[in-house]
Amino acid sequence: MARACASSALIPAVNKLGTVPLLLAGSEELKRKYLPPVARGEALFSYALSEAGAGYRRGGDADQGGTRR
Repeated sequence: MARACASSALIPAVNKLGTVPLLLAGSEELKRKYLPPVARGEALFSYALSEAGAGYRRGGDADQGGTRR
């Protein structure tokens, strides 16, 4: 798949980043609610990563990090 579209090849990996924590630490109720639609291909998990002091502020201004007022 990656030969045709590198971005599409990442979809299963990102989906796994969302499902593994649920498999390892989720309650049986959460597993019953969220895993079947993913297994049937009707839903996907997502993964987001952020770091304190990095990225963008809500207003759209770049966060310069380390600035204190």
